[in-house]
Amino acid sequence: MRRFTHISASGLMISTQQQETACLYVAGALTTDEAEAFELGLSADSSLKQFTRRLQEVRSALAICLPPEPPPAGLKAKVLSALAADWKQGRRF
Repeated sequence: MRRFTHISASGLMISTQQQETACLYVAGALTTDEAEAFELGLSADSSLKQFTRRLQEVRSALAICLPPEPPPAGLKAKVLSALAADWKQGRRF
């Protein structure tokens, strides 16, 4: 598999692994420990910080531009049915 390296406007490079982790970080898909470790890397790497900032800007722009996705049909009924079944079995939330 070919691995690509991002070269920032300042000419600094970050690895494909760093790019992938930055994407997961911006998407909120890292565990708390992983996010904390990534944030330590951000503080030490200006190129990674710049790349991550750009990803956050794109994420924000997409959130504004894209219409909200409606929930799947029948989801509310499924959730209410599952809650009712749990209630009947004595499970309380």
